Amino acid sequence: MFSGEFIYKTTLPIKKEVAWTFFNDISNLVRITSFPKITIVSHNGTKKDSVTELYLDFFLFSKKWTLTYIDVEEGQFFKDRSDTVPFPFKTWEHTHSFEEVGEKTVMIDKVKFESYVPIFIAKIGLTVMFKGRQQSLKKHLPI
Repeated sequence: MFSGEFIYKTTLPIKKEVAWTFFNDISNLVRITSFPKITIVSHNGTKKDSVTELYLDFFLFSKKWTLTYIDVEEGQFFKDRSDTVPFPFKTWEHTHSFEEVGEKTVMIDKVKFESYVPIFIAKIGLTVMFKGRQQSLKKHLPI
């Protein structure tokens, strides 16, 4: 088993309040993620102790992903945790935070994880996923 931490920063051309609203709408996660295909099973809002269930379609197999919001500070960050994540991960804790820099927002994704593969391999997969989302944001941000 391997334990690691991954950080990915994205500069958004929108104010922090707009970014917060956009990323708190779970349907936007579906819009900006090209792989795997995500279907929302249930979502009770981004608030402490709420649970979200997603269905991930990897073409050859699918996986139900349940996450719990363990900490939320309105307008600043939310943190979710899951132990039902797809391979190669065993556990997942994701902090999604927002910092305003002038008229822009720096969004910081920090993932603490345990994985069945070496950390550098897990980080390659995470980089591909977050970079894909970053590219997709250009089409979906409210600007």
